[in-house]
Parts: sequence; structure tokens; C-alpha cells
Amino acid sequence: MVTAPYNFIDLPSEILPSPMSEWQQLLMGEDKEAAMAAYKNFLQDAECNLTGIIELSIENLTPLFIGGNGEKFYAVMDDVPVLPGSSIRGMLHNLVKIVTCGAVRADEDIHGRHLYYRALMKLNKYPWSEDLNKHYKEQLQGTVKKDGVQPGFLVKDKYGDYRIYAYEGSPEKILINQYEQEYNTRVDGKKSSVEWHGTEVFCTTSKLGMPKGTRIFTDAEYDRIKNQILDRFGGNNKKALPAIARELGKQYIVYLDLKKMDWQSGYPVSDEVIQSYRDDIKRGGVNLLECGRPVKEFSGYGIDFPAGADTVVPCFFVAGRTEVKFFGHGKSFRVPYMNSIADAVPKALRNEKVIDFAEAIFGKKEYFAGRVFFDDGVLDGRADFEKTDKARILLEPNPTSYQLYLEQDKHGWKHWDSKGAKIRGYKMYWHQRTDWRNNGEAMDNLKVLSDLTPLKKGSRFSSKIRFRNLNKVELGALLAVLDIAYTAGERIAKKADIVYKMGHGKSIGLGSVRIASKLLLEAEDAYTRLFDKDGWYEGYVEGDIHAYIDAFKGYLSGQNNVLQLSWENVMSVLCSMMDWHQVNDPAWSSKVDYMELKEFLNREQLPKAKQVYSVK
Repeated sequence: MVTAPYNFIDLPSEILPSPMSEWQQLLMGEDKEAAMAAYKNFLQDAECNLTGIIELSIENLTPLFIGGNGEKFYAVMDDVPVLPGSSIRGMLHNLVKIVTCGAVRADEDIHGRHLYYRALMKLNKYPWSEDLNKHYKEQLQGTVKKDGVQPGFLVKDKYGDYRIYAYEGSPEKILINQYEQEYNTRVDGKKSSVEWHGTEVFCTTSKLGMPKGTRIFTDAEYDRIKNQILDRFGGNNKKALPAIARELGKQYIVYLDLKKMDWQSGYPVSDEVIQSYRDDIKRGGVNLLECGRPVKEFSGYGIDFPAGADTVVPCFFVAGRTEVKFFGHGKSFRVPYMNSIADAVPKALRNEKVIDFAEAIFGKKEYFAGRVFFDDGVLDGRADFEKTDKARILLEPNPTSYQLYLEQDKHGWKHWDSKGAKIRGYKMYWHQRTDWRNNGEAMDNLKVLSDLTPLKKGSRFSSKIRFRNLNKVELGALLAVLDIAYTAGERIAKKADIVYKMGHGKSIGLGSVRIASKLLLEAEDAYTRLFDKDGWYEGYVEGDIHAYIDAFKGYLSGQNNVLQLSWENVMSVLCSMMDWHQVNDPAWSSKVDYMELKEFLNREQLPKAKQVYSVK
């Protein structure tokens, strides 16, 4: 079974509308005065008269780390660690989204960007890549030229606008060895680069040279080896191509010459295409937007650049009828999926006409403010830190691994552009009782190792959530995430011991915390009394948390049966993933470790959360 330190909470069938949703049209209209009046009317009509404090007691069951200054824990003064209110807010906001069947908004709850990819896998070795390889080739088919990909120069003008000018003819090429001798340099075959020599610019890509780094010294030698390979396949060039690529590797560097350019016309590059290129955070190698050469440096060569040109850099691109579709470094460059990550969210969960509970309580940017405020968590007692050490691998989420992030079926692997592509749900990390340290494990890339100084387990913090003008259903929704087992009910939660995750290093077992809460409501005489029998009158009375959760569940019970059943499934998976009992399984660490490389390369599917662990 494929394993990972994370899994996904299933998405609900639709958004559970909050009481505020009935006012959506006025609250989110263009008339700001009408929106303000509607907000006041909502607070009055929906009986939003509950104000108070939720006291939180937070204890970490595994070492806890929240970044502040390098490897040190976040601190405000005197190096005393605190839990930032923003961290507590973010954790609870996500849980309110899940527990109340919230919307999934682009660029708020999920990235709206387009992921980039390149598909050149061998079908005999990776049969799952057939559809993706085909899709990649189709995307590289241009509207103007049949072969699609063209060489050219990307030019930025003094106003910051971009155009690409097609190169006249095919690029020149030179053997790596000849290039090194002619320019007295050494090519790093593992890196991509752009190197200028006069008006000629050389474009190297990674994995240059033959297998084991061997080089060919003359064109004649290259042709001789190539012909020998062709002979083995009866002169059939198509059949011989895989063997030629495998045995000869990349022996040539391509280059372009500014003197051969015709600058009379070019393809505009839209702001959308430029921004999409910038959003490719996993690219590595050459970033064409950052390595443009100032055109003034070519003033002595008599080159008639386009008017207003500021910088120039070689590129390869695919053009539509009037403008550039994609561009990159090297002929087989990365291209974006046509669909964004957000496009894989079911339409029912993107309904902009519904205000969900998280938006109603925490606020919706540009429309109305939130009614909850989070204090920093203050440490109770002395700080007791672990010894600073190298952490185990801390990898960023990688949604390009679509077999893990998208629902799959028996008909083949779905990628982001596949028909019916759908995200698996809310990502959440499993609890682990494991050693977070690297313990001397050899790593090829030391950048994935980080120095950390986490707090030892058993540290306790006190914090407060301050709320104003909530109604009983909204307060119940907020409290529901602080007593998930009660909210789910015994039939669903069974005997789950609910523990939360916060901070950094969740994938290596850090940040499992237990939270206890106490509800204090503002008393009716809060502003008319100064003293009580013990001194200053605080003006709060303790409230019944379960009574308000019941109010929320009563509101939920008035919804359609499909949504209610969907909510029960969400809560069942959530209880499984948050149950602390899981760490008592002797084989648990092997069930939630990162998968083997072979499993990843074969694009094996991640099992459902309840296939990994289910509340007994």
C-alpha cells in the first residue's frame, strides 16, 4: 500500500449556507452604503447578540515548532516563546471550513494558479504516462507552425511589456566539447544556462552528455555512432530514436545569433501568460524573466532592435494566431495545464452566491469584517526546548503529483486537464510519535534539511478567542471545532481522542496539540456593575458549550438529506485523522511514512484515509 504522512478529508456535496447567506446580494453588492446598512440589519434580525471569550488551554503532545527567527521558536520579547494568534486562527479557520461544509475559494482556500509540467516519459517503463505525453505534445502544437515550438527572442520594452520575435531559420548547434575548447570554459551538464559570446547566445539544458558523463569530440564521431544505431533498426529512424537518445544523450548545445534576426514583427505576450510563467514555482533552472540582457550592451554591433526595447533573452515558444501561448528555455520546456487547481473543485463548492460559516464568522475580504479575534498563546511556566538539530526532510506540498491530489478511477490516471478531474479534499497530516531529527541520514540535497529548536512535549499555553455579535448558530459552529467528538456524535466519532495539528514540521511528527476550551459570555450587567464579592466584576458568566453546538447541529438538521449524509462522512474521516489513538499502533510509523521512490514513479494511488486508519 502506498504511504504518506498526510491524507485528505472528503469534500462535502455542497456548501452549507450560513444565516448570513440570505443577505449575500446586499452585503456583496456594489453599493457600499447599502451593504453597510444590510450588515447592521443582519446583526439585528439574526439575533447576533452574543459577545464573549473562549479560553483555550493548549498542550503539545509532540515537540512543537513555530518559526520565528531561523531555527528559533517564534517569540515576541525576551526570547519567551508564544503561539501567534494568527497560527491559532489559521488552524481553527480551516477546521470551521471542514466541519461546516464550507466553500472552497480560489486563492483563499486553494491556489488558483495553473501548475506546470513536462511529459517525456518512456511508455514501456511508465505506461501511466501515455495520456499525459499525448496531452503535452498536443499543447506544443502551434497555430502558425505545425511543429509548434519555435526559437526566438523574448524582448521586454521600457514599459515592462513583452513580445517574442521568431528566429530566422533553425538554431545553430555546436558539440559540447568544441564549445568548451573555443570559449575556454567548462559546461556543467547538470544545470541549464544562458551564455552570451558577442551577439551569439548559447542555451544549455540539464543532463548534457552521454550516459556516465562521456563526451563526443567531433561531428564525424557523432554521425558514426548514430549510423551504427540506425543500422540496428534497419534504417528506421522512428524506431531508432529512443536508442539514439539513450546511447548518445545530449551532445550539442544550440545557439542563436542576434545578427540573423528580423525585428519587423513579433508576437505579443499577454500579462496573463507572463504571470502564469512567474507562478511556476517548481521550475528550477533558467528563469527567462530574470536573465534578460540589456540591449544597450549590443550598441556596437549595429543591431536594429525594436523601438523601446530594454532587455533581450533567447527562448523557445508556441504561438497562437496573434499572440504567444507558452514560452520557456529549451525546446522541451514546461507548459501549464489548461485547467487551474481551482478548476478541479466541484462547481457546487465554488458558488459565489453562498456565504459559508467561515466567511460569516471570520470575515470576507473587501466585503465585511470578521467577528472573532485571537490572542497570542502565552506560555504557562518555563520554556523547555529540544536541542537544536537537523530536522528530517521538510518537503513542500507538491500538487504536481496528481495521482495523490486528484481522485482516480479504474479507467486510468487523471491529471489536471483530464475530464472530470476533482481534488480529493482538504489535506491533513496524520499524528506521529516519531523522532523529528535527521540522525545523520545521508541526503543528496542538503537544502531539504533545516535546523530546528522545537519546544519539548508537555509545554502548555493559554490563549483567548474574543468574539462579538455572533448568533447562537454561528457560535455553535465555532465551538464545534473545539469539541469535534461531541459534534460528530458517538455513532460517528466512537471513542476518538481528538488532537489537533499546528506549526511547522507536521509531516515529521511535530505539532500535535490537545486543546481544552471554556466559554465565557458577556453578562447582561457587564456595563452596570464594577464590583462583586471577590473584587472587580469581570462581567462574564460561563456558558454551556454543548448547548450552542446543539444549536448548530439543529440548524444542520434542517438541510437536505444529501448534505446531511455528506456532513456525516466528512466528520467520520475527520475523526479518523485527528484520533490520537492511531499512534499506539506498533506499525503506525510504516503506514504514514513517505512512499518509496518506485511507488512514486509508478504513480501508485494514495489510499483513502479510512483505509489507512478508522476509529474503532
